Amino acid sequence: MKPGRHHARAQNLWKDVSSSYWFRPGLIVIGGALLAFLAVWLDRRFGVDQEHQPWLFIGEASSSRSILRTVASAMITIASLTFSMTLVALTLASSQFGPRLLANFMRDRVNQTALGIFVGTFVYCLLVLRTVRADGDVAFVPHYATNIAIGLGVVGVLALLVYFHHVAQSIRADHVVTKIRYDYDLTVERVLVDVDEARSAPQGDELDLGKHPREVTAQRDGLLQTIESEQLLEALVSSDCRARLLRRPGDHVIEGEPIALVTESADDELVERVSKAFVWGSRRNTFQDLECSILRLVDVAVRALSAGTNDPQTAKRCLAELGGSLATVMRREFPSSIWCDEVGEARVEVLVADFEGLAATAFHEIRQYGAGQLSVLMYLIDVLGRLIALARTSEQRLVLFAHLELASQAAMEAVETDSDRKDLQRHLDAARSKADGGAAALRGGASD
Repeated sequence: MKPGRHHARAQNLWKDVSSSYWFRPGLIVIGGALLAFLAVWLDRRFGVDQEHQPWLFIGEASSSRSILRTVASAMITIASLTFSMTLVALTLASSQFGPRLLANFMRDRVNQTALGIFVGTFVYCLLVLRTVRADGDVAFVPHYATNIAIGLGVVGVLALLVYFHHVAQSIRADHVVTKIRYDYDLTVERVLVDVDEARSAPQGDELDLGKHPREVTAQRDGLLQTIESEQLLEALVSSDCRARLLRRPGDHVIEGEPIALVTESADDELVERVSKAFVWGSRRNTFQDLECSILRLVDVAVRALSAGTNDPQTAKRCLAELGGSLATVMRREFPSSIWCDEVGEARVEVLVADFEGLAATAFHEIRQYGAGQLSVLMYLIDVLGRLIALARTSEQRLVLFAHLELASQAAMEAVETDSDRKDLQRHLDAARSKADGGAAALRGGASD
């Protein structure tokens, strides 16, 4: 992760709010209520000229009431149907792809907007309906508002059609995998750096914190979601101290465990401020955690490989996206483990993810759960061969070669016939051929 103006707490709060089923629909309901008051005001202020606006609804109070009641009852019925279908979709998603992906489904803007339109239209009709009067001098028929209700009813029907299509699309495995990959690419852009930027980043050994540095301990159990880098650097600069972080986003911590060390001269106030720079939660998120999206892809692949699902094609699709994710990482550099203040003085030493750890997270579990499924293991071999050909450094090649050997061993153990053995050997030869070509390119680049 890179230090900077991340505003991690605000980002976490927004993720939690946007993942709820009340925020966006609630805003639309408020908008519906405001629209009702505005439409009624327009009716009271200007009225409807039937001669110049013949295309508008012009009717008695009873007709207006009938239209408003029909639209309101239809919208609340559709809202109930939408809510039921959403629960079914969430249940299917949880069982097929894992509970960690529920936040992605709940954060879906199309579903939230559709539900908001239905409920917002219902509230609009209720508020307009209460203004309709048919009694002598106080008679009032909100013609503009009634016509708007008709329009909202049509919009609601169109939203229902869009919702049906979108729900059917959202529970497809390909759609789920693509969305996870999109989230991962955003995390890579946020966390990793360009090669030129990495070369100019500050490097150094461990920061000197004194002989007896003070410990900063976790104030609660939970997952470390993000670190407020700006807040942390500000606290250290104000006290002229330094810190070494012992945890990184994605780690689970038990209350009382040390999470950081600060200069031995630090006072209690600084220790408290450093502690508050750590943002905790009940689940991992993708803001600063590179492994989060990779684990979600692995979850989908492992469930696809389970005996109850037995869907190797989905597992292969996940392997393809994992290969693309690691290729994206290989084109960039991991950030420096040293954070500096505005004048360039080293202030914080952090734990940084590495390529070896990401590759292990991506491939180990799938290889283990895919033991015995030769087609999946051969596809894993193909993906690794393609990645080795794209490797930019010798360290990346060594890591990927190690996974290729492990996958080869697992595939050999799954072979049952001579035909399978020949097929496997063909995949291995192709992967090693690509790897040799990548090695030659790497040596050529080094010599240049």
